[in-house]
Amino acid sequence: MTPSGERALRAELASLALATDPADKQRHADLASHLALATIVDTAALDAVTFGATVTLRDDDDRSLTYRIVGVHEADPRAGLISFLSPVARALLGRTLGDTVRLPGGDAEITAITH
Repeated sequence: MTPSGERALRAELASLALATDPADKQRHADLASHLALATIVDTAALDAVTFGATVTLRDDDDRSLTYRIVGVHEADPRAGLISFLSPVARALLGRTLGDTVRLPGGDAEITAITH
């Protein structure tokens, strides 16, 4: 899990701490269990695309695309947050700056990687 994902889930967990609704209580239990098992990934020292990385690509039409590879619970494709299980993330993982990757919409070159 990314550090920002952990913060978001902990904030939601705190907001549900005094819940009385059974659905909210179940969500609280699920979040607590998930966080207890989670590993927080620090990717700051890596130079390849990894979990937690933000990757900027340039496609064949010279459009810029930016994705951040996150955990399943953090994913929001419309906001550029893609699950590490998604086809796009799987195509990007392990790649380095300048690599060309085949994406569902065509080829794209990695132009930036930040962690």
